[in-house]
Amino acid sequence: MSEPFIRIRGLTRNFGGNDVLRGIDLDIFRGETLVILGISGGPIRRQMGVMFQEGALFDSLTVAENVAFPLRENGMRDEAEISGRVTEALGIVRLSGQEHKLPSALSGGMKKRVALARAVVDKPACVLFDEPHAGLDPVTADSIDHLIKDLQRNRGITNIVVTHQMRSVFRIADRIAFMDRGVIHWQGNREQLRSTADPLLRAFIDGDSGEPWE
Repeated sequence: MSEPFIRIRGLTRNFGGNDVLRGIDLDIFRGETLVILGISGGPIRRQMGVMFQEGALFDSLTVAENVAFPLRENGMRDEAEISGRVTEALGIVRLSGQEHKLPSALSGGMKKRVALARAVVDKPACVLFDEPHAGLDPVTADSIDHLIKDLQRNRGITNIVVTHQMRSVFRIADRIAFMDRGVIHWQGNREQLRSTADPLLRAFIDGDSGEPWE
């Protein structure tokens, strides 16, 4: 991990007069899983796939059509190749045989997997996961964690995961970047995060708002 795969310097973002990002410096290395932590509202594309927080599937399209969407958008017209890519992507997320279902017939966890299949169908070098565990029960969230690490280990994909699920952080992260008020407050690995004495990080890890319990 000597040379960064993605290098971010001085990144700023403003929404309605609010400075959301205030000069982010961050290196992302090829083949790693980087988890980005921070208070809600805290945080690149053909080489990047995106798995959106709510899945963002098209209700009127089948599973296969949803997964094929980025291929068609990028100009692929060979139906045999599209079909093969879709079959491969659904196999990766363990949804083989679900091609003809509509999103309304899927569970929340299955929708997340279809969204992940769509994110990897174009064979990106990097996948951004936006709160992949949101709305999932612990068992289904665990299956998503396994899929994320499978992509890294077996496909060589670089993962950037934005999440608040600390159990998942300690399972999947190679490195963690903690954001606070638009800047990177802390970076380190799982062991360093687990043992940190930083009061802001400790409160986040422990889920401690500082308010007393009666």
